[in-house]
Amino acid sequence: MIIVVRGHASSSTGRSKIASQLSNHTNFPLFHQDDVSKALQASFPSTSSSIQPPPPPPPAPQNDLTLLSFKILHQMASSQLRLNHGVIINSAISDHIHLDQLNQLAKSQGVDLILIQCRPPDEIDDYDVGAGGRKLTVNTTEPFRVEEFVSQHLPGLAVAPQPKAEKPHVPKGKPVKTPSLKHHKRVTESIHRHLHALVLSNKPKNEDRNCKRCRQSIPGLCYHCLDCDEYIFHKSCAEDPGNLELVPDYLKAKDPKGYGFPEKQRHKCSICEEESKGRGFSRDCHDCLFETNMKLKEGSLPIVVNHESHSHPLNLIIMPISINYEYGCYGCGEFGKSISYRCYDCNINLHVGCASLPRTASSEHDKHTLRLVYDVAAVDHNYLEKCYCQVCKKEVNPEQWFYSCSICDTVTHIVCASATATATV
Repeated sequence: MIIVVRGHASSSTGRSKIASQLSNHTNFPLFHQDDVSKALQASFPSTSSSIQPPPPPPPAPQNDLTLLSFKILHQMASSQLRLNHGVIINSAISDHIHLDQLNQLAKSQGVDLILIQCRPPDEIDDYDVGAGGRKLTVNTTEPFRVEEFVSQHLPGLAVAPQPKAEKPHVPKGKPVKTPSLKHHKRVTESIHRHLHALVLSNKPKNEDRNCKRCRQSIPGLCYHCLDCDEYIFHKSCAEDPGNLELVPDYLKAKDPKGYGFPEKQRHKCSICEEESKGRGFSRDCHDCLFETNMKLKEGSLPIVVNHESHSHPLNLIIMPISINYEYGCYGCGEFGKSISYRCYDCNINLHVGCASLPRTASSEHDKHTLRLVYDVAAVDHNYLEKCYCQVCKKEVNPEQWFYSCSICDTVTHIVCASATATATV
């Protein structure tokens, strides 16, 4: 989750106080753009020395400081989100473009964007957070009560109160033991949902847990979530490619409009099991969607892909359609939504279709076998001057994947080449 606490200079004190209270209450790290700007300004040479230095460069214009400080802030927030941590940003957000960039960051990470406007009731509200976010308003002329605000507007971050032991009735003259809290049912704290960044390990961090897929013990190599003990898999179970020919179209689409999982194979995750009070599978829960794909009898997508185009494992992400999760595919360069293979370390995504492209293909325009090229630097540098598809005659972007014929010295768009081999991830 990204929480942006915004206010004009006239209410900056209230804005900072509200942001600090939210950070203390949620344990989310807090970043102040004003502090970053001051640090940048202080980095310019000073003339206070008794030795006369060369004339210093003029101070950076305020606009440049704002742009640079926001860029740093954006990168800091991105790093926190890659670790599956929420973040609070205290900033005036004086440029609508900055809010758009934070909105795109939230979508790319599959988290919510919350804009909190700190202003008096008579001030004009001129910011639109967009379809993917939510906007709340705090009246700076009234006291801010953080617990009440979080409970009302951000219930997923509220902490449940601890239970109190019942006071026992003690008859006169008859001593009685005070009941221990261990005999009372403890109220579970609100569970924070998160995307499960799976990493390869020599052994599970919790040896009492079994593989979530096959339910067998894990004696050695495994993938486990960085933030919880529930998502842990044998290496073979996570990387099992299955049969991609049986994968339904809605799991391979760049922009799926819905998920058509068979009703009898829909699976409810443990969080929904605890919170839903008897309701079943939820299309608005990424864990329910992930586990349903994992448990499909046939046609499931691999949980982890080790793709030769990238040095790190790629994790499967299946997001609810309602979240509007968007990304740019680093293979074909086109946008995708809802489903991707993601590297959490590098913050990049692949379409399912691009991750499963065959390494070789054919074209009726070339009698030779075409080979998939991920990096133009790995082939003849002349491609930089000859990037025109031999099929459609349109330009081929050398920064995106394409098929090539080393014999004819030609290139072909991915979509213009027809696969000759069964696609395997």
